[in-house]
Amino acid sequence: MKPGPLQYICLNGDFIKADEPVLSIDNRSFRYGDALVENIHACGTEAQFLNIHLARLKQSMQWLKMAVPAFVSPAVISGLITKLLNKNRIFGGACIHLTVFRDSVAGSQHDLSSPDHSAISFVLASVPLDSDHYDLNPHGYAIDLYAEMPKPVQRLSCIKSTSALFYVMADLYRKERRLDDCILVNEKGHLVESVRSNLFLLRDNQVFSPATEEGCIPGVMRKILLSCIPSTGKEIITDVPLVVSDLLSAEEVFLTNAADGIRWV
Repeated sequence: MKPGPLQYICLNGDFIKADEPVLSIDNRSFRYGDALVENIHACGTEAQFLNIHLARLKQSMQWLKMAVPAFVSPAVISGLITKLLNKNRIFGGACIHLTVFRDSVAGSQHDLSSPDHSAISFVLASVPLDSDHYDLNPHGYAIDLYAEMPKPVQRLSCIKSTSALFYVMADLYRKERRLDDCILVNEKGHLVESVRSNLFLLRDNQVFSPATEEGCIPGVMRKILLSCIPSTGKEIITDVPLVVSDLLSAEEVFLTNAADGIRWV
């Protein structure tokens, strides 16, 4: 088999071969999960919904007491994404992984409380997708409930970070049972989201989705649908806790995320 085309990543604005080592062992993202991540859909070298992604990223950075540098702007990130996709010769659909992390401080590699608040780095990586645009899945997703480890409800629950052990365990459960996804619950037994997506239920011309107060990630595609669905004549309800019986009685169930769009169950 011939080797694939050489891939590049973008580290702090510089383009580096993807197989070159760029992070040290004391990197805070690796050591502590002290990093945020955005998965951005791109088509034709253009990032989709970038303003919404960056607004969420900035809010999370502020919550985590990270300085928000000037590079966290649509103009800068959009330009770098376009350059990266051209460099990697990805001209169709792509998923862009944007990771922002706090830099380590010399001599404090093992100190949780001594990050350099002003020193922030970022990495952009690109992965080609099978389709240029959002396509509905040809077969409904097989799902189940994951209740072995309820998701705690706190401010960190709504942050999309690299500290993802909870989702790793849920995805192992999904894989062991040969499912397409599984639905997570919080400590009250309320439905929260799936391993990779936000959750929507349709019943009696009403569309239900768990509130962020239940512990779900405020997804980009979720935000878009919440603004679009009322124009179809359906009512959006996000202030009612959802339980398993709501899932079972729903007329339609679908999952959403920025990389895949909508996945019906």
